Amino acid sequence: AYLGKVTADGNAITAKEPWQVQAFVDVKASDAQEYSAALLIKDGQLRMLTVCESSASQLNYDHVSVPEVESWVKMFAKKCFSASDSGLICLDFICCMNKDLGVREAHPLECNPRVHSQCSVFSSYDMQRKLGMAALFGGKAADDGSTEGVLMPVDKQEPLFFFANELMKAVPEVVQFGLGLRYGPKDPKSESFLQILLKQKEADF
Repeated sequence: AYLGKVTADGNAITAKEPWQVQAFVDVKASDAQEYSAALLIKDGQLRMLTVCESSASQLNYDHVSVPEVESWVKMFAKKCFSASDSGLICLDFICCMNKDLGVREAHPLECNPRVHSQCSVFSSYDMQRKLGMAALFGGKAADDGSTEGVLMPVDKQEPLFFFANELMKAVPEVVQFGLGLRYGPKDPKSESFLQILLKQKEADF
């Protein structure tokens, strides 16, 4: 019935227009975790990468090291871009254990060719300067050589939040609904608005 519907909609599966079959990933498995990644390609080379756990509205960022995502992105960049390609890309992944192989794997979900607010994790002046140099000069040595390799945020920095986003999440659900917001019930394990203000860094300031 579904194949008949997509055919009627003009998206039939044909030899000239095949569909890609993706592996089923059980997101309810205890070890499954969703991540987002932002990367910079300059002259065909991967020059910046940051990975964060996914969050509501994707406006809370805390860079984490995820080897399976990093390996996948490096392979993707090496195979898919030529020396004439430059741009910013954001990707979504679900990572989980492959029980047959005994290793964690990254399964790409979505790819968007655009700038990502996740780049705000480069929050210090020094990191912003290096990101700018990487975007402008890529692998070509700048005055201080800061563009060499793949730029990634430093570890153990403060998680980032956007004030307006957290304020709206703190508003009662009935008010959210009236404003057209869809945050849903608050996770009892999540930090309060006050805790976030005291413990995290506002991305815009």
